[in-house]
Amino acid sequence: MAKIALLERKCSGCGQCRSVCPFGAVDWKDNRPELNAACRVCGLCVKNCPEQALIRLETRESSVEKNKWKGILVFAEVSGGRLHPVGLELIGKALELAEVCHDPVLAVLVGSGVRDYAEELRHWGVSQVYVYDDPARPGSGRTRTQPAWKNVSGTRAPALCWWAPQASAVPWRRGCPPGSIPG
Repeated sequence: MAKIALLERKCSGCGQCRSVCPFGAVDWKDNRPELNAACRVCGLCVKNCPEQALIRLETRESSVEKNKWKGILVFAEVSGGRLHPVGLELIGKALELAEVCHDPVLAVLVGSGVRDYAEELRHWGVSQVYVYDDPARPGSGRTRTQPAWKNVSGTRAPALCWWAPQASAVPWRRGCPPGSIPG
């Protein structure tokens, strides 16, 4: 991410930066330029400053080791006393993808009294099932499932996650902004 910084000791207060800014992002305060939120870091002010008092700073994003992302994580939901068919359909698609990318298929199962369904998921080809069986969390919904989803996806670091809230599949990829848990 880049930003423009002012070297105050070099600034003569000529106002050239303000006159060349196409976004009106240079305010004047105490006879010195001050960049506001309209700045798009285009660099015109930097190029046109006769005193070279404005500089462009680049910050490097920390690199992500994508080779550590392994597995396809599917959220499986129990509805009406059985595994929801959309979750099973997603597991089928995940298994097809797993053949190509050679990654294991993982599942998250959350709710009250769902532990027995883990074996059924293994029967369908899931390599590992993360069960969050909590009697205090009956029913369904994002608030019930989000803590488990965050825990597994953050700890396990899957390459791809599938979530099927209300019978509509939503793919989610690592690297999405924090808090962008599907649901």
